[in-house]
Amino acid sequence: MTHYSQVGSDKMIKEVYNCTLQSGFESSQFTLGQVTLPSSGKALFAGAAADEVSPIRCYRFPLDEQDYTDYAAHCAAVSRVRVSYDESCLFSTGDDGCLFIFDIRKKELSIYN
Repeated sequence: MTHYSQVGSDKMIKEVYNCTLQSGFESSQFTLGQVTLPSSGKALFAGAAADEVSPIRCYRFPLDEQDYTDYAAHCAAVSRVRVSYDESCLFSTGDDGCLFIFDIRKKELSIYN
């Protein structure tokens, strides 16, 4: 069984399971360029591909188009988002040359309860 999320220039975020589209919705004002889903499956993290202010967006997982939080981060497009092996940190890099490190253990308490 294969389960993944995809984003593209259509501003849509799509959830695909066994090669079948399960859900999809518009990601509002930002085109998302990078996504990562920790193995715990509690949240999906996405980085905006905008040339201006590009937040890191945290969606509750399974996906719900209304249930997300934006975190101010980069001043240019987000180039990568990755979760640490122990799922304690989220790393994001951007075209602005910055590396941001978010402690996602503490955020889980407020996001998932």
